[in-house]
Amino acid sequence: MASDDAFLALFLISFLLLVAGLLRPVTFARVMGKHATRGKLSLIFGGVMLASFVLFGTTSDSPPAKVEQSPAAVPGVVKITDKVQRDSAIAKVEAVFDADYAKRWGYMLEPKDVYQNPKGIGLIVWMGEGFVYLVEGDSVYAVSGNAKILLPEAGQIPDAPNLTFTDLDSIRQDRAVDYERLYDACLAKVEQKDIAVPRGGLFDQQLEKELQKCKELQAR
Repeated sequence: MASDDAFLALFLISFLLLVAGLLRPVTFARVMGKHATRGKLSLIFGGVMLASFVLFGTTSDSPPAKVEQSPAAVPGVVKITDKVQRDSAIAKVEAVFDADYAKRWGYMLEPKDVYQNPKGIGLIVWMGEGFVYLVEGDSVYAVSGNAKILLPEAGQIPDAPNLTFTDLDSIRQDRAVDYERLYDACLAKVEQKDIAVPRGGLFDQQLEKELQKCKELQAR
């Protein structure tokens, strides 16, 4: 900003001096002697004007670039993209799971994303459609009703303090608009040949249900 002002001031001063030189070249005789002619003064001050004008144009603040907001972006949602921070938060949540039981649910926990807690400190770990946890330091809290399904029979985690599932509606909207990502992640897991879901009974029905959900995502 300071350099802009300096070049602008130099341009205006040069213009005034040029006018003065054209009207009364003798004004500059004490400084330039016999060289104080209209032609010389026009060349000098005209050159300074041109140079200051160009420099003013190159250093002036350009207007801020217009930021194109993705249709999938919801104001206030901060998604954690740092791999170390993201993986650490997910690992803390998975550490409270019953490993075998979580493996059975496998693809239903995808995709896994981590967000800044919009209501305070900590990180939100969101798995699948509704497995939602709050991670504060080394502590893990349940946010959604599904959050405790994957715990060992004797395992317990407390509900998140001062945070409910409805408080995370902006995150839910952000995930919901990205149907293609959800569909691809869903279908990729379902189509794995070695998927760890026992055939028959409840889990077989659940598998068919999740496949239908994938198709619904694709239709949207």
